[in-house]
Amino acid sequence: MYTDPRLTAGTLEQIRRVRGTGACQRRFQEIIRQQKEGAAKLLNGGGLRFATLFALKPQIEEAGLEPKLSGKMQAALQICNKVLEEKKSLPGGGIPYSDENVRNAFQWIFQTGARDDGLSNEYDEILDLCAGVLTRRYREKNILSGLTELIFRRNRKKGYLHDLIWAFFQIHDPGSLRYIAPYLRSSNTRDRELAHLLLHLPEGGDVRKREEQYRNFMSWLQENSAYLYYTGESLQSSNQPEICSLDREAKYLGKQISPRKRTPVDPLTQEEEESLSCFAQAEENEKAVLSDYSGKLHARNPELWNQWIHSPVSEQIRVAKGGTGRRLV
Repeated sequence: MYTDPRLTAGTLEQIRRVRGTGACQRRFQEIIRQQKEGAAKLLNGGGLRFATLFALKPQIEEAGLEPKLSGKMQAALQICNKVLEEKKSLPGGGIPYSDENVRNAFQWIFQTGARDDGLSNEYDEILDLCAGVLTRRYREKNILSGLTELIFRRNRKKGYLHDLIWAFFQIHDPGSLRYIAPYLRSSNTRDRELAHLLLHLPEGGDVRKREEQYRNFMSWLQENSAYLYYTGESLQSSNQPEICSLDREAKYLGKQISPRKRTPVDPLTQEEEESLSCFAQAEENEKAVLSDYSGKLHARNPELWNQWIHSPVSEQIRVAKGGTGRRLV
């Protein structure tokens, strides 16, 4: 074990953050010269963040320390090398994704590395690819809060965003939109512009209207999240994409859909098929009235809703436009 008990991985962290990457690398080189075995154990000791491992990568490889590192650290270095050697190729293969050390390494890189975003172009590219792997392959929702913060922090610095935004929406969970919504009321103009773009909303206005827009959106999201689906649009395909949209038929039936496939989570019954046939007879503007009314009535009074949805569609429209449903009582 390294002979100086005062040295920990946190010491290297402190040196990098206070005195810079060069100072951290020189100190680590001294440690390697004094006791190579101790240098590896120092890295394995816990408390190390990805930015420091990335900074020390040349010394680690030159000293041949990789075999002495933990499985997670070895996997992190393997991921770095894969990204740096083959740009944009990580999701395609060459990484044993089913290995638990690899999964832990992806999480560790993103969770401890995001705060140092901007260290270099290569560093940011590793973060972006890790975010995509975590959401698309591992379905890791626990990174969404941190991923949202990274997107908006980088947006303020006018950095490259498309891959991070793509990664965020790959989780295919409408509930994740709640992480973006608070930026609708941000005092920062760039925050608000990006939030409006991602949520496909118009500019909110003054402080009072922005607060109102935020509350309205959160209320809308709670009411409609079971009926939202991903359209396939993205910033790569449009400068004003509508990434999530409402399925009017699903809301009309009160039937939850898969946000990724836009298909009912449970098969439609014969009665539901017949109701949809009636719904299809309505004009487009009437469909909006019917689905909105159906959603509210279903939440407020399921028994009354059951009567309403089995009435002729002309009667449904008439009642829905009245808005109360009292005629069916």
